[in-house]
Amino acid sequence: LDFQINTRWRANLGLRLEAFSKISPSLQILPKAVLSYTANEQWSFFGAYDRSSSYIHRFRSGYEASPTDLPFLANGNRPASNMDQISTGLVYKNKILSINSSLFYRNYSGVLDRDYQENGNLYPISYLGLNPLSDLSKGTERVNGWAYGWENRAQLQFGIARLDLAYTWSRAFRQSDELNNGKAYPFEFNREHSFNSTFLLRFKKNKINKITEFSISYTYGSGNYTQFALQQQLNPFDHLPYGFISNRNNAQLPSIQHLDFSFHFIKEKEKGTRVFTISVFNATLNENIFRYSEISTLSGSPELRGEVTLPIYPSISYAYYF
Repeated sequence: LDFQINTRWRANLGLRLEAFSKISPSLQILPKAVLSYTANEQWSFFGAYDRSSSYIHRFRSGYEASPTDLPFLANGNRPASNMDQISTGLVYKNKILSINSSLFYRNYSGVLDRDYQENGNLYPISYLGLNPLSDLSKGTERVNGWAYGWENRAQLQFGIARLDLAYTWSRAFRQSDELNNGKAYPFEFNREHSFNSTFLLRFKKNKINKITEFSISYTYGSGNYTQFALQQQLNPFDHLPYGFISNRNNAQLPSIQHLDFSFHFIKEKEKGTRVFTISVFNATLNENIFRYSEISTLSGSPELRGEVTLPIYPSISYAYYF
């Protein structure tokens, strides 16, 4: 429902229904409301509330510092999770520049998280080797959570050039009486600082419908939090712990960053569009480690190591769209 209260105030109300007969709860009622105020042709302000649900839980497959996002479908014992978000912000627009900035707070209920002390890995070590768990929900707990942050997006368009900028500052936590001695702990997938910029040049020859695009983008994300196998894994031979940490997700990983650029040669034809692309991913050769391990040295101080793929990804592709 859309209500134009007067020349400056506008309200938008919505209601979504989600129904799945074999998943609990089978019916979800999800309201949404937006109230906006237009000060003039350039400035506007808004406040919003939104409720959403997720029938897919996500958690890590093991206690090692690998950002493996494992899906697990909600069921009767592990119902769907909900997120309630309130936000407020502003929008600015003129002929060449647009800016969107907002503050948000999110509350989570019924989220699943792994109890690594009960089942540290989906492939635990035993005397017979690796035994994959058949029930992915084994060793999980329902937790509550919250997050808050600041989101910003800007776009500058000038002639054949366009610049897109995005920055998000956020903090996210989880808490349960059954985990981490009841204390709140950082959400392992959250990055406190995220930044992305893309610069695009687009040249077009109208007579032959030939387009050349050049783009360069930079991405940065501060390190997320985790814990390591040696801190919680039980020795399978004598069942003695290697070590126990008092706080969950107590280690912050290094940041990630990469610089990418690409050339797109586009030709528009009567029966389709041809696109020839040359691109390079991670041109800075930064070693973005995707899997970490903690190695104890002879002196007893931990040393952080990890695994990386190729530091640079050149690519050539050809596509034809009908």
